[in-house]
Amino acid sequence: MYPTFSDGDMITIFRESNYVVGDILVFWYKKDLLVHRLLKICDGIYLCQGDNSFRLESVEKEFVIGKVELINSNPVQRWHRYRKTNEY
Repeated sequence: MYPTFSDGDMITIFRESNYVVGDILVFWYKKDLLVHRLLKICDGIYLCQGDNSFRLESVEKEFVIGKVELINSNPVQRWHRYRKTNEY
């Protein structure tokens, strides 16, 4: 998720009932925990991608643990770039 955060940064997550485009989600993908940004919601499936990644992940809501609210005790800044990349 560089440049949003780097290795060694501490993140705090909260579980929500709904997530919106631009949220940074923590989720199970296969056998790994991933942290990616939500780019689009399509038929109940979340399409997520790391800020510095080319691969798009398709995630069902049941595998989402929560969204990142704090990075090193600082609130996550709202990310507006998704409006330009929301063409998937």
